[in-house]
Amino acid sequence: MSFKVNSSQQISFNDSVFSLTAREKKALDNSWAKIFADEIFPNIDEE
Repeated sequence: MSFKVNSSQQISFNDSVFSLTAREKKALDNSWAKIFADEIFPNIDEE
């Protein structure tokens, strides 16, 4: 698998995550996606 260096880690102001309801945010925080974003994604070597 190959990776492309990502020099920009900024989120846009119109990202869909900002329009989530409280219920959707809670479901997202309790899902595997939160663990992946916090623990696995930062450890992927993109170079």
